[in-house]
Amino acid sequence: MEREFFFNDDDEEKEFLLDNKNLICELIVTAIKKCISEGLDVMEVFTSINSSRGYVMTTQVKKEYWGESLEKCLGYFIGEENYEWCDEIKKLKIDIENGNNKTDRSQK
Repeated sequence: MEREFFFNDDDEEKEFLLDNKNLICELIVTAIKKCISEGLDVMEVFTSINSSRGYVMTTQVKKEYWGESLEKCLGYFIGEENYEWCDEIKKLKIDIENGNNKTDRSQK
């Protein structure tokens, strides 16, 4: 599931993160969905590798932050009028609120 993104410098990394909010939100929502369906509490979403500073940063979704992460992604998708992802997030929020550990909805 985890994706790796390679950057030559800080500006390139910052530009990528700002220009790819859609992709990042999709990755976050998909990771949370997979956690729910597989009964996991945490999953790595993506890794940023910045060669100019020689560091690796891994972004994860942890169960205690699923609601907050979904709210942020929902706000983004509402602004983009991407209602398919909005519906998916709303369904995931219901699963979380109901304490469902697994979901039978298919992967995106």
